[in-house]
Amino acid sequence: MRVLMAVLLLSTAMLGPALGEALHLIECTEVNFLGAACDDNEDAVKVIDDDVSDVSPPPPLFTLQTMRPDTPPLLVKAYNDPTDANIDAYLEWEHRYFSQALAADARIKHRRQQRQRKP
Repeated sequence: MRVLMAVLLLSTAMLGPALGEALHLIECTEVNFLGAACDDNEDAVKVIDDDVSDVSPPPPLFTLQTMRPDTPPLLVKAYNDPTDANIDAYLEWEHRYFSQALAADARIKHRRQQRQRKP
């Protein structure tokens, strides 16, 4: 537990100052990890603007190709767009699914017992 707290404290201390700064990307053809970042042009720093209104949204992160093929579509939709309506729709479907599965399981067990009693 102490190790976890130390790691959290250290990571917070290291990341804290960086969170308020602008994001800079270094445009280098080759990156050196032990020396200067760019050998050919050390001034090549691009500042990314905060205005991203003209940028199209990225494709959904959770698709049937990146998840198990039998993932319920309502769960995929809730992951990609976690609104209350989508989460409620998934939870309602999940409740109906498991209620029906439990009812069917109880009937199967009952029928199995009936068949075992017959000579």
